[in-house]
Amino acid sequence: MLLILGIVITVHDEKEKNKEIVGLNESLDSTRNTLVYIKANGDTLISQLKPILDLAKSKYPNLPINEALDSLNLKINTLDSSFFAAKKTITKLNDKTKKLEKKIKIITSFEFRVTIDELTYFTPLSEKETSTGIQSIIGMFDNNNIIYRFATDYQYSVEQVSNNKLRTTFVYKAEDPNQILGKKIDMLSEMKIFGFNYSNMPEIFGEPGIQKSHLLSCVLYLNGVRIKIFKDYELKNGRIYEGMFTIPISYKFSKIESTFEKYIEEEINLN
Repeated sequence: MLLILGIVITVHDEKEKNKEIVGLNESLDSTRNTLVYIKANGDTLISQLKPILDLAKSKYPNLPINEALDSLNLKINTLDSSFFAAKKTITKLNDKTKKLEKKIKIITSFEFRVTIDELTYFTPLSEKETSTGIQSIIGMFDNNNIIYRFATDYQYSVEQVSNNKLRTTFVYKAEDPNQILGKKIDMLSEMKIFGFNYSNMPEIFGEPGIQKSHLLSCVLYLNGVRIKIFKDYELKNGRIYEGMFTIPISYKFSKIESTFEKYIEEEINLN
């Protein structure tokens, strides 16, 4: 039994040795073929490598050639990374530029937000409450006295924002969107006057005859960009109850396009 086992082990060892010999012969053949190729194409390979060797020597003249090649390889990899980072940045800038151009060309959304602050005696602060059932309409006139009407959706909000200030907020959109939407932004430079009338809203501002003072502020959301039109325009001694009043806006709208571009640039830089 031991004799048979010894014979099996010997045969197995012989097979393993033969495999190893075959593997060594294959490696030797491969090496021989490589050497033959190098010998046959040595001049070509040297001519192809020469520019790289020369570049490495010129960039790193004080280093041995192997170290110079390693340093050159590292430099190339670094430049590759920088190139891809720069390409990514350029793509991002192009996207922002397209976004800017798109926003500047036409009016895609247009909304006024008007706040009216009533000056009150000391009153506790309150949360904002939204009410419905009353519509407000305002008008904007251009240099040719064409009127652009803006209306609320029968909603408004009321909030005691400080101990002496009760704020009512209205959001206005164009009654006829075709007058505004799709037009070039520079058409807004023709606007000259705002017309308001809150005299028919005793449910909100109380009955006429009460000599209250109010501060009127207006913000325009043009293509989603917030632009202040005026702030704290004072209506003294019950002026809000006396019917229509007007506020000049040409000083603001005459530069609306450049103002809008400025806000857009700031928005892009923040992003």
